[in-house]
Amino acid sequence: MTGHTQPPPVEVRLSSWSELSDALFRGLAHSLSNRIGALMALMHLAPGDLSVEERQFLAVEIDRLQEVNRALKLLPADLHPRQEAVYPADVMTDTLALIAVHPRAKELTFAVHEASEQPVRVERWALLRLALIAVDTARELTMARGGDRVDVHIVGDDEFVMLRAEPTGSNGSPRVDTSTDSLADLAVRTGAVCNVSDSGVSVRIPALVELRRRERELH
Repeated sequence: MTGHTQPPPVEVRLSSWSELSDALFRGLAHSLSNRIGALMALMHLAPGDLSVEERQFLAVEIDRLQEVNRALKLLPADLHPRQEAVYPADVMTDTLALIAVHPRAKELTFAVHEASEQPVRVERWALLRLALIAVDTARELTMARGGDRVDVHIVGDDEFVMLRAEPTGSNGSPRVDTSTDSLADLAVRTGAVCNVSDSGVSVRIPALVELRRRERELH
């Protein structure tokens, strides 16, 4: 009797920033095009000719346009980088707002579980990119597994804060190819320790309280 041969596990590549940013720019450009098209459809109408529903629609589209504009400003690197106190939960809010426009993320749910309010001291743009790569890799793993949700955990104490993006789904055990150096470069820049496996991506960063303690010891 011949046994069944198991298919090789699907390989998922750790997201590279260049590919991820291209996808996000495409998503934002598509959203921007939709907003402009909707506004142009109302341009020929005088304000007094707009119905209540059209005025409400116009207000919503303007809000969406402002959000796209804000999101676009988040993507470039800071030309004058500086370290500042940052709450990881705030960075994750921006991360998920950007991931939401990813062409291959629209069918997934992203759930944040926050158990730490400790700030860290980093260049905000670098932590945002680090979080985007972590969440996007978990998105790829979730899709390979046939899941429908990415769970993001924010945990920590006075010493460290950890962001962990975990995939869901039970369709096989995809492996992660970590050959890209995007994560390593950003980890060095933010002082983070990253771990990548088929169960997700974790990013551990010294808490601001811990950094200040270390600085006191040096003096």
